[in-house]
Order: sequence, then structure tokens, then C-alpha cells
Amino acid sequence: MLGDNRHMIIFPLDEDTVNVVIFVTDKSRPTGSVEVPLRQWVVSVEKQEIVDAFEGSGPDVQKIISLVEEPAKKWSIHALEPTLSTYVRENIALVGDAAHGMCPHMGSGVGQGFEDALVICELLTDPRTDVSNVQDVLKAYDEIRRPRANKVLKASAAAGDLYEVWNKDASVNELEPRLHGLYEWVWYHDIQEDIASARRGLESRGDWSAVARE
Repeated sequence: MLGDNRHMIIFPLDEDTVNVVIFVTDKSRPTGSVEVPLRQWVVSVEKQEIVDAFEGSGPDVQKIISLVEEPAKKWSIHALEPTLSTYVRENIALVGDAAHGMCPHMGSGVGQGFEDALVICELLTDPRTDVSNVQDVLKAYDEIRRPRANKVLKASAAAGDLYEVWNKDASVNELEPRLHGLYEWVWYHDIQEDIASARRGLESRGDWSAVARE
């Protein structure tokens, strides 16, 4: 369900249970770097708050909300802004949310963390990596992973905005082309080619030998 400053995602957990995830954007709150006390990250929510937020929605949405027996919690959504200019410093590398914490609107945050882990593990466990070149290897990881992960981070925020621009005066036909192809470039990316590219870069710069040592 898409709406004006609100949207809803529904998916089954088993034959008898569905998960309803409700998003509401409060544009009265400041944007940018905002300090949110830890106790406010996850708070209880009354069902009436959900009812009020979706007042005027269609009958299907109203029916779904009426079936919510006990709302769980209200979670603040945190994202890194601006994106980092590097994920590494000397012998330290950031992966996952520490490097590119993002909104959940493309369902890709965890996947990007997995891509980080795969690339950095493949490079660090290569027999050509040793103490003398580990910083060069981490730089290669950064060169490969940072542009893509930061792009997904920005796209996730943009997707959330896109889901919530629709209202009763908007045309679904206008929105559909903007939703088309939103996910494919994330889903079908060739991570193995990224790893091969990082290896080629290390070899061409002389940080690695072209053939692994026995």
C-alpha cells in the first residue's frame, strides 16, 4: 500500500500469520544529523495511533488495520548521512551498518553487509595477502565496495520517498514507470566480478603477484 507520507508492507510468515510493517514519515521533525536518545529508538505504540495515521485510506487498508490485535513496537529508522568518503583507515575496515547504515525501503541493508563480508574475506584470505600489503588490500576492498554500498544507501532513502508521494490526486500510471526496475540492479549484481576486479587492481599496482605463492 502506498500513500501520502505513509506506506504499508505485508508478507506471510506462515499459513496463519502475516506480518504487517507500517511506515509513517513525520516531516515536522528536523532532518539531517539528529540525536535521538536511546530510550526513544524503540517505543510502545497504541493501535489508535495507527488508525489515526491511516485515516481516509481505502477499505482494504482499513480492514488490515482492524485485524491487528496487538501492535508491537515503533522503531526509529536510522540512516547514515552523508555517506562515508572511505570505509578504511590503516589496518581498520568498516563493514555492514557501521559503513553504510541505511533505510530498509529496498530490503538491501543486510545484503550489502553480506557483500562486504564476502569481498573482504576473499581478499584477506588470498595467499598473496600478508602483513606487508594488508593496507593495500583493505584499500582495494574500499574501492570496490564503497561506491556500490553508498549507491544502495541513497537509493533506499529515495525509494522510501517514492513510496510515499502517491495520494488521491496522483496517477498510478505516473508512478509505475518510476517503480519499474527499482530493484534489479541490486539483485542481479555480479559480486564475483567485483572480487575479480579487486584482484586485478592489486596485481596491476604490484601489491600482489599475478600468481599466488605456493
